[in-house]
Amino acid sequence: MINTFHIDNRKALYSKIKEPSLIIMFSGHAPRKTADEYYPFFANRNFVYMTGVEAGNAIFMAEIDADSVNETMFILPKDLLAERWNGKRLSSDEVRELSGINNIELLKDFEGKYEKLLSSGRYSLYLDFDKITKNEPDNEAYILAEEAKKLYPFVTLKNLLTLIKNQRVIKAPCEIDAMKKAEKITGAGIMAMMKASRRGMYEYQYKAEFDYTLAQNG
Repeated sequence: MINTFHIDNRKALYSKIKEPSLIIMFSGHAPRKTADEYYPFFANRNFVYMTGVEAGNAIFMAEIDADSVNETMFILPKDLLAERWNGKRLSSDEVRELSGINNIELLKDFEGKYEKLLSSGRYSLYLDFDKITKNEPDNEAYILAEEAKKLYPFVTLKNLLTLIKNQRVIKAPCEIDAMKKAEKITGAGIMAMMKASRRGMYEYQYKAEFDYTLAQNG
């Protein structure tokens, strides 16, 4: 099954966490471009690595306690009107198939469940802090961290990014195969540009040839 890769990734991550902890990861959302137009959406890549889900506005939470792990994915509800304008939303069954996570709940229920667990004082909180520069806007992880500091100052915050970066350095066989395929497609894109090349071509025209070849190859 496709989700075996993501299940194994999560198991490897959990094995590195020894204390009772909550892991919370966000898929992210497309930033607004202007008026009611948004930039193209790309899910947080660490989120995808762990879950296989590329939908926006999704939250993954894992409750690690002793030898048990409870996983929950929070997603938007199906809404035919919203989907007409903003694209199809994944169903609970689709999320289960992609991620191997059985417990799927609605996004609106996240806050109550999260607050109940964190207020117990039993857990450290792992979030994916991934800023490179101080000028980057706060994403959901940073916003949640600030709220946690105010409401639960007794909770220890920890950076999930360090663990994930170390884990992603070692590639699984399926990742190596995907990288090899990507290299071949990239090579085909370069060859397409070379074959189309002529005097007076602009860079955007070369890019069109390259992008077309990549899109044709998935």
